[in-house]
Amino acid sequence: MLLTALALASLAPLQAGGPVLNPATGHHYLVVEGTVPWPQAKQDAEQLSFQGVSGHLVTYDDLAEDQWVYHQLTGGPLGNAWIGLYQDDQDPGFVEPGGGWKWVTGEPMTWSNWTAGEPNNSGNAEHYGGYWPSDRWNDYVAADGAVARYVVEFDTTAGRPHCHGDGSGGFCPCGNLGATGAGCANSQGPGATAAATGTASVTQADLGFTATGLVPGQAAILFEGAQELTGGGLLFGDGLRCAGGALRRLGVRLADAGGGASWTAATLASGPWSAGGVRQFQVWYADPFASPCGAGFNTSNALEVGFLP
Repeated sequence: MLLTALALASLAPLQAGGPVLNPATGHHYLVVEGTVPWPQAKQDAEQLSFQGVSGHLVTYDDLAEDQWVYHQLTGGPLGNAWIGLYQDDQDPGFVEPGGGWKWVTGEPMTWSNWTAGEPNNSGNAEHYGGYWPSDRWNDYVAADGAVARYVVEFDTTAGRPHCHGDGSGGFCPCGNLGATGAGCANSQGPGATAAATGTASVTQADLGFTATGLVPGQAAILFEGAQELTGGGLLFGDGLRCAGGALRRLGVRLADAGGGASWTAATLASGPWSAGGVRQFQVWYADPFASPCGAGFNTSNALEVGFLP
């Protein structure tokens, strides 16, 4: 899917090839070249869309994502660029130069990567964040001629989570409610959570899945069906099954020591996916020793994927 023509018409030249997927986050990123003030960059980023998802100036919660953007997104060091960081002088924690810094998305700022000695509010007017060369951040004035580009992030995701065992949908078989967003509780605690990685694009062919909260060392099977079983799903072992129709297994994994498993895009490449199609994905897993309801197996939440070109 292309960026919207309306948004493109008002922007400087874009990164060749369009938004780039970071497999570690499942999000897409785009560099827009052009010297514009931070507020204008923010506005322009939010007018862009990709795969039906609106953009925003890039935000971070760890070093890995930060370094991927700076060193790999364009195939080399990015240089000075706006990111989605600003200083809010109305925030209760505001104090110069280090207080009140926020991400444009409102997500918590749990990590930072300031250049040594920054932020320093030079000239009492530096309230906007961006890259300083060598992959570190600097505080800038709103319109700084040294910043010649900005980074847009699209929070793409391949699957709509549903069929939770947390009481928001169907009721778990023996009152074994799971954690918010997970399946029904298992012998390990709050239940298993399935998530999609990559995108729903059949052209990209990068769809994958992960599961956490499984029983370590036990088998887990990713399966899919063409229908969503409404009404919260059917009781199925110690869990709920919400993928219906003709079911198909997509691979067996043994959960690792942390209760995790993954199914890569290569594993799923043979799927009968076509643009416009909708499929339901879920993980079945063994819980043989102390499952809450005694069935010896359970399920994760389900994910609905609507495939794109």
